[in-house]
Amino acid sequence: MSPSARRAQIPGPMTRRKARSAWSLAVWIASTVASLVGPVRKIGGSIEKAMGREHCNEQDCTGEFTSSNGVTKRPNLEREFVEKPIAGKKYPERFEPGGSRCRCACTREELVAKMEDKNATLSESGHSELIVEEAMAATLYTGPMYHKYNLVLRAKTGKPFLKERFDNMFNGNVYASTLHGINSFIVKMSKITSACTLWRGSTQAN
Repeated sequence: MSPSARRAQIPGPMTRRKARSAWSLAVWIASTVASLVGPVRKIGGSIEKAMGREHCNEQDCTGEFTSSNGVTKRPNLEREFVEKPIAGKKYPERFEPGGSRCRCACTREELVAKMEDKNATLSESGHSELIVEEAMAATLYTGPMYHKYNLVLRAKTGKPFLKERFDNMFNGNVYASTLHGINSFIVKMSKITSACTLWRGSTQAN
């Protein structure tokens, strides 16, 4: 396809918001995540509501768990932190609250504003824009919920001890829509992310 043809397919300002959902779903449905946890789920046509159910209405949502980096939390509490944080409420975090390494709660409006800043860059480059479900899913992954999301996927390796941990912790909840959102966020943001060397620490390495 010629560059001019590609530019012709990029929606203008008036149609951009309407196009986001179609573009995003195309990315999500084609994702290999679907082969592991199934398709994106929606409630009343809403992916965000399905994500809410995954964190607030499934059987494992009120059960405490401790992530591998030592934070004890509940899925429904983490959803509250990301979607509707209560002003002045202290949420369990890995680092000292208020410190430079600690996450800062923000309102939905603040999250959307940050997302729109990134969308401006994506749009200028002719790439698919983010939708709020992807931004929320990525934010959830930055907290202790990463532990549960990773375990869902690791249990798919068939390793008995990982499957046993999944069975004991999840009651069948695979966080399908959230995992699709995380994957889609990474795919989109990779288009404007600079490649660099990453140094990763490990324990008990020889």
